[in-house]
Amino acid sequence: MGNTIEPEVQNKMNEVCNNIFDINCSVLDIGDREGFTGYIDFINPEELKNENVMKGKDRYNRQFIVFKSKITPLNSDPIQFFTTFFKRYTSDYNIIYHTAGHYGELLFKTEGGATISQMNILYELLKNGNVELTYEQMRENRIENPKSLQNIEDETQNLLEIIKIGWD
Repeated sequence: MGNTIEPEVQNKMNEVCNNIFDINCSVLDIGDREGFTGYIDFINPEELKNENVMKGKDRYNRQFIVFKSKITPLNSDPIQFFTTFFKRYTSDYNIIYHTAGHYGELLFKTEGGATISQMNILYELLKNGNVELTYEQMRENRIENPKSLQNIEDETQNLLEIIKIGWD
């Protein structure tokens, strides 16, 4: 993502993040817990109980949303993801968001911070319960789906995958 974000992009990122955190879902109270690195990476699937999506704030008032999702690749078993999406820093001017977690695969790789495109996909997924992407879009957005992205031929890059909220 680089060190400087243009004001127009920053405004769009803020808007999408506001939409993400305005999603109607239950609140998960994590109390004063925090990860060793300062990441919100310690939430486990059992804490969501029967919920697929929950949101909250940590002890530093950083927003997070945690969700279960899955992809069912062609000719393969479903791949389950458990992802926490959160604001990395407490300052208002720093809008770097990451994904984290130690309980399975993460839906996105966000080294250097989530991109506006990843945020838009996340918002659509949370808003609609699913999102359809081509393999090429998944690659471009660093969506972690090792089974379905392996050995993809050029003619299949435009095939759609459906990412769904929940594990069923």
